[in-house]
Parts: sequence; C-alpha cells; structure tokens
Amino acid sequence: MKKIFVFLCTFVLIILGCYEPSSLQVAEHEGCVFYVKDLGEWDSIKDKSIDEIVDSVSSISGRSCSNFSSVSSGISDDIYISLYEETMKSYPDIYRLNDDDLDILFKIFPDVNSVNDVQDRFDTIENIVTKMITYDFCKRQSEMRFSSRGYSSFISDKQRDLMNRNVKYIGGTLTGSSIAVSETNSNYKGKKTWQTKADAFRHGCWHAFIVYSTGYVCKTVDEAINWADQFIDAHEDGDKSNIDTVMDLHNNAFSSNYTRSVAYKKGVSVKMPKRREIVAYVKNHADSAIFASTINQIENADSRKLVYLKEF
Repeated sequence: MKKIFVFLCTFVLIILGCYEPSSLQVAEHEGCVFYVKDLGEWDSIKDKSIDEIVDSVSSISGRSCSNFSSVSSGISDDIYISLYEETMKSYPDIYRLNDDDLDILFKIFPDVNSVNDVQDRFDTIENIVTKMITYDFCKRQSEMRFSSRGYSSFISDKQRDLMNRNVKYIGGTLTGSSIAVSETNSNYKGKKTWQTKADAFRHGCWHAFIVYSTGYVCKTVDEAINWADQFIDAHEDGDKSNIDTVMDLHNNAFSSNYTRSVAYKKGVSVKMPKRREIVAYVKNHADSAIFASTINQIENADSRKLVYLKEF
C-alpha cells in the first residue's frame, strides 16, 4: 500500500511538474539583463510585440490563443490564479515598488540604481518587464493546459486570452472578480445565485470592483473603465436570443454606468469609493431589481435598474 501511495505521489508531481519554478536563465538585450525560463524561446521572440509573444509562446506549446473554443479542457480559476502568482514571484511590481521589487529591478537593469532611475525609465522598464511576464505566464499556461481537466464558467477562455495580452491588469482583475463573488456569497448566503437577485448583484458590482482593484496601474479613468468593459464583455457569448445573456448584459451596463459616475483620478492612480460603499449601493439596487420573464422586458427595462429572472 505504501509503495502504491509513493507511486501515485510521484505520478502527480510529474504531471504538475510545471508548478515547480525552473531555474532562471540569463539573457541580455538592449543593455538589460533578463531572467527567463527558457533562453532559446525567449531569444526568438524578445523583439516582438506583446500579441506576437502570446501567439509565439502558444504556437511553441501547441495550442492557439485565437481558437480557445476548440480546446476541450480548460484551466480552473484556482490553477489560473496560482500560475499567475507563481509567475509574479519572478518579477517586480513596478507600479507599487518596495525594497524587494527594487532589488529585482536593479539586477535586471544594471544602470538603474534608485527609485528615481526607475521613474525616469518607467516606459522602457514597463515594456520589457511586461514582455517577460507575458512570455513566462503564457508558457506556464501552455504547459498546464493539457494536464488540467478543470473548467470555469466564471473566467472564460476568451477572457484569459484578453488577459494574456494585457498582463498588467491581471492581478487587479482577478482580485476584483474574486471580491464580486465573495460579496455575493456573503450578502446572499444560502441563496441561489443564478438568474436571481444575487446574480444581478454580482454583475452589478463586477465592473466596479475590477476598476476598484486595477486602478493603481491605470493612468486615466477611461483606461480603467475601458479595460473593465472589455473584460466583462468577453465573458458573454453575445447571443442576444439567450435571455440569460441579455440579463447579464443589462446588469453589466448598470455596473459600468455606476463606475463611470464614481471613478476618479487621484495622483497617479484611479480610485473608487470604499468597498462597503460599492456593496451598499449595488445591494440596494439588487434588492429592488426588476423581475423580467422575457427578453423584451429586459431590453425595455430602466437602464438605471438591475433585472433578474428567478426568485430565490
């Protein structure tokens, strides 16, 4: 029995081997030192755009980012988040610099010696670090994709593709999405959360919490809102003959409009009201949401109101 247990553990470790960070390899480019997982692949794509890097890594790993729907197996949210967190351990967060981030930046950019140096070269540093994260993150996803059997309807493959191409928003987007789910579960504990007022609440605050959590990397309110719009739109299949989709689109629009009315620029970041204020506002509207039973009723509903299809 013990031998069987050891064998199974070994097998699982082999399957999930890409969770173990491989030793970083050193590459030099444009006077900077890069620490990447695979020197050969990085050298072949380092001068390409972010989109080209995503496609190149995906091609090397045998899957197409542009045709996720043809892939039967997906990556669960838990694995996706852990992949991102594991990747981010290798790279600095140049938007919220601390001593550890600076140490990494000083190693990657030999001529950078202070926070002021980082700020002076921010555009160059942001571009290069983003390429490195994109490369590593896509590489990890590609390696995991065919050994994973999880599937999440909350974050779709289309959204993952979008996030791969906009790496700097990933952390805040995952955080904002998790907050929306957490607040829904907390405020509607034990209640059904599909097509009900709880569903309306989740979509009603989703956009707001994405901006709430990504604002620190956004230079303008429009940038933050446009990103949240893209990400949430990518979640829907666009089938307006599907009443569930129409309900979600209506409630997403409510959230987007709310965000536009309260988001503001402060310093170098985009800010939102406090979390409890967002929850209170959306909860009030969810509790008074409009019941609808047809697509026509939803399309004719007041855009300032949330809608739902089923009672608890």
